[in-house]
Amino acid sequence: MATLRQRPADALLEQTTAVLHALGGLGEVTTDVDEVAGRLVELQSSLLVTLAAAVAERALPLPVLLTAAAVLPDHPALTVAEAVPVLAAGAAELAARLGSAGPAPIGVVQTPSGPASVEDALAVQLVALVLAADDLNRARPDPPPAALARGALARCSRALAAVLTDRHPGRSVEVRVPPFAAVQCAIGDPGPRHTRGTPPNVVETDAVTFLRLAVGRMSWTEAVAAGKVAASGLRADLTPVLPLLRRS
Repeated sequence: MATLRQRPADALLEQTTAVLHALGGLGEVTTDVDEVAGRLVELQSSLLVTLAAAVAERALPLPVLLTAAAVLPDHPALTVAEAVPVLAAGAAELAARLGSAGPAPIGVVQTPSGPASVEDALAVQLVALVLAADDLNRARPDPPPAALARGALARCSRALAAVLTDRHPGRSVEVRVPPFAAVQCAIGDPGPRHTRGTPPNVVETDAVTFLRLAVGRMSWTEAVAAGKVAASGLRADLTPVLPLLRRS
C-alpha cells in the first residue's frame, strides 16, 4: 500500500499505470474521453522533455510552478486507440528514467513553468495526471475506470494545499483533507488568529473533492449540497478563494 513516504517518482509511475490500464480497457468512447487521452499524451511528452533538461538555476517554489502551469498547453487531437500505444511507450521510458538510478530529487530541471526541483516537477505532473484521471472517471462514472492511487492523491492534496496557504496566508481557517493534508489559511480579512485547541473555523473534505474545487470542476455550493464538504464556523467558506487554479 502506498504511503506518504512513497517516492514522488513511484507515485507518478503507479498512477500512470492505472490510467493506462483504464484507457486500454474502455470500449466505445466519446469525444471527451478522447480529449483526456490527447491531454495525457501531451503531459507525458512534456515530462520526458523536462527530465532531460537539467539546469543550473534556482528552483521556483511549488505554488508558483502550479499556478503558472494552470492553463494547459495545446495538445494533440488523438483517439484513445491512437493514444494508448504512445502512452505505453512513454510509460516504459518514464519507468526507465525514474528508477533508482533516475534523477536526484535535489536536481533542478527546466519545466514549461520555469526551473523546478525534480520532486516539484513530478508534483506538478501528478496534479495534472490525477485531474485527467478524475476527468476520465467523470466522463465514464458507471463504474469509474481509472483508479486514483493513494500516493498520487496524497501528493496532489499537499501540493494544492501549498498553493492555498501561499496565496492566502493566515490562521483563521483550517482546511483538512484527511489523511493527507491539514493547513491554516485566511479567507477574506485575516480574522482571528488561531493558535491553540480546536480552530473556530474548519473545512474538511476528501482529496478528490478538494481537487475538483481547486481547479473549478466543482463549485463550493455544489460540494456543500452534495455533502462532500463539512464546514463549521462563520469563516468556513472557501468560495472567495476558489478555484485555486484555472485549467482549460
